[in-house]
Amino acid sequence: MKNKIDTSQWKIFKVSDVFGNPTRPKARSIKQYELGDIPFVASGNFNNGIELYVEPKVDEQLDKGGCISISPVGGFAFFQETDFLGRGGAGSSILLLYHKNLNRFNALFLCSILSKSCEKYGYGDMCSAEKLKSELLLLPADSLGQPDWAYMENYIKQVIAKQNKHLELLLLSTPPPNCKKQLKTKEWSEFLFSDLFSIKKGKRLTKANMRDGDIRFIGASAINNGVTAHIANTTHLHPANTISVNYNGSVGEAFYQDKSFWASDDVNVLHLKTHHLSKEIALFLIPLIRNVGKRFKFDEKWTKDLMNRTKLKLPVDTSGAPDWSYMEAYIYTALSAMNNNQKLLQAASRDR
Repeated sequence: MKNKIDTSQWKIFKVSDVFGNPTRPKARSIKQYELGDIPFVASGNFNNGIELYVEPKVDEQLDKGGCISISPVGGFAFFQETDFLGRGGAGSSILLLYHKNLNRFNALFLCSILSKSCEKYGYGDMCSAEKLKSELLLLPADSLGQPDWAYMENYIKQVIAKQNKHLELLLLSTPPPNCKKQLKTKEWSEFLFSDLFSIKKGKRLTKANMRDGDIRFIGASAINNGVTAHIANTTHLHPANTISVNYNGSVGEAFYQDKSFWASDDVNVLHLKTHHLSKEIALFLIPLIRNVGKRFKFDEKWTKDLMNRTKLKLPVDTSGAPDWSYMEAYIYTALSAMNNNQKLLQAASRDR
């Protein structure tokens, strides 16, 4: 399979010409439901858009699977293979696209194109059904000038087969003996964010006032390390070796920033108070911060004041203080193990 797709014979299609009119789920809130086995699909950007698994109401009709769900904020597109409950109503209701030829292979192809086309939508300009209908998609076309569903399916099957070979080689490689399989959490204690970090709120900067440059602009994104633009503005920069955390948008997403940056007003910036924040320590803290941040949804923003009162559980030393040396050493060992595994994978691939 070629690394670069030849798109010279592709055609531009309107979303409505391919899928017809987008639909919306009926008005629902996840707060209405108890835990269960049915996916509740909302406007998230991970886990296939599934926010939680819930128990439907008695005689409640599920949304039909075999469709693509699209978030009105960020345009994240996912294929929903099985029946589900979708978040509906005003505001952040997801949009649904159906087609009789959709399957999990060609849908993955289309999801990547739809996500790219709709990534421009945000909270101030959400993707509506009318806007989605008019979006243009560059797609492979068959001899009749229609979307080439077979090509899309076969392409994704080739991608999956290639990745399966890589996974097979990775499983055959031997992990280093010093790579710990489980993190022991017996000697851990809780700390307030306010005791660990000095929390600084980001500053609003509109697109109209942005000047093109090389400085990272960190927005409320869950991808690309939070970088949503590169600017030349310098009046409100945060230093390197800090952690950016979204208190709005993709709430709880956290990233290590190794260069100075401008944080939007949807982002809080964590400065470690009593210790230098190395990359290794940051990589240890970030999954823990994200896990705590899961409890805060769009309707309960993780504001600076609320974050200061939030607790984070960390490994401690004999004095009961955060064991920064342990955290740093653990991540250093994990990164070394990953590098060794990558070398083994490359060697095994060459030997085949």
